[in-house]
Amino acid sequence: MPTASPKVRPGICLLLPASLAPSAQNGAGYLDLARRLASSGRSVTLLQAGDPAQSLLPVPKGAEALPIRWAALDEPKVPFLEGHWGPRARESYLAFLWLRGREEEFDLVYFPVRSGIGYFASVAKRQGLAFARTRLVAGGDPGEEEPEDLDALETTFLERETALRADAVLPAGEEGLFGWLESMREDPVEALPAEPPPLVSICLVHHDRPQLLAQALDSLRAQDYPHFEVVLADSGSERPESALFLENLDAEFSQRGWRILWLENRGPGAARNLAAKAARGEFLLFMDDDNVARPEELSTFVRVAQRTGADIVTCAQAVFQGEEPPALKTPPDRVCVFPGSFLPMALFRNCFGDTNALIRRRVFATLGGFHEDACVEDWEFFIRACLSGFRLEAIPLPLFFYRVQPRSRFRSLSPRTIRQTVRRPYRETLPPALSGLFSLAQGQALRIEALEAEVRSLSEALRLPPSLPGPTKRPGALREIERTVRNARKALLRFLAGAKPSPPPA
Repeated sequence: MPTASPKVRPGICLLLPASLAPSAQNGAGYLDLARRLASSGRSVTLLQAGDPAQSLLPVPKGAEALPIRWAALDEPKVPFLEGHWGPRARESYLAFLWLRGREEEFDLVYFPVRSGIGYFASVAKRQGLAFARTRLVAGGDPGEEEPEDLDALETTFLERETALRADAVLPAGEEGLFGWLESMREDPVEALPAEPPPLVSICLVHHDRPQLLAQALDSLRAQDYPHFEVVLADSGSERPESALFLENLDAEFSQRGWRILWLENRGPGAARNLAAKAARGEFLLFMDDDNVARPEELSTFVRVAQRTGADIVTCAQAVFQGEEPPALKTPPDRVCVFPGSFLPMALFRNCFGDTNALIRRRVFATLGGFHEDACVEDWEFFIRACLSGFRLEAIPLPLFFYRVQPRSRFRSLSPRTIRQTVRRPYRETLPPALSGLFSLAQGQALRIEALEAEVRSLSEALRLPPSLPGPTKRPGALREIERTVRNARKALLRFLAGAKPSPPPA
């Protein structure tokens, strides 16, 4: 008589944010959970965010003999990570990178909903980019505390989206996880229905940079997705070298069915709109002449759009400098990551992504394209799209190289002009009598940032740690600035919650 095969004991990773150290009281429950999992014969890894010297060491008493692997999230040496994010989003991204490099080791990753540390991993799985055979399970519920600053506001987004995107959300505590483990069965890898590959129209904008345009075109010729066309819009180039380069493209473009359009220099928004009107594809991909696409850019964009049903797909960007093309096999110096679509935060930070994005052509037409008088037309367009109910997905992997130019148009813009452009879509959703509320919110946030910068400056001068939350014994000027920052934070959050701001105490 055949015997039943033994039940597979999966490798389990317990992922903890920096705020839940096992050696501290608030993280002790996870150490107990690790003990119970290990004693049941499972391979357990306890992955802790934050400084390992403060979180994992010393190992809690009684844990030395446990068959538990201890690991800490470390900053990668290359690339340097930057983003339009707060510390919780950064922590979540580091966890995603660590897990992605070891996903074959785990059948299950368990993390708390609080702090949103599982956000980027959950995003990547829902997009079909990682963790196909790994369950991502969250425990507990999102926090209900009122946010006291922009970083806390962002954390509410991370927690909410983590709860929505995780494979399962269980009640807090050991029993919820153990009950779920007993009923867990191996799921087959999801097979998506075959769809014909859609045509993508690459709307490529150029102005007097033929040597960089050549690199952009080379990167498009190297794409692993063949179903695309290029619509090249030249925005008033004047150099003879530009005219000669474009003339030499005629034969190739005619053979491929690609097109070159000319218009006077009315800014990138106008050139992109003209290219979009001439496009034939189901999707539009906007690209500047100084950017370079990775070979998998188009195929990844299309796959995520089809899998998620997103109307707009953005991605992280690999940042580089110089006139030479980037080395594809060498890690970039920097990677800039965008958390995703969160309208409350978008009033203050571009959390969406860059112009280099995939957009459904019907959606672009419905929204009327880019506003040609806007200075940050991509940021403003994404806000309009999300306010209109269209779905945006931000891929947490860099699919193109973003070249930093010392004299870029963005660097020449004043902060006031950017703020005016960003708040315009919000103002259009409110009655005119309330339109000043967004200006007030931005002003409050700027005031807080300026005060916090002053606190950091004074703290450095006094050689004191720049912590802000609680009472201090610092000199009077510094203590007064900290008090003002706390009051400004509270006023801003009351305003965002709809309450009337109260004046700071005298």
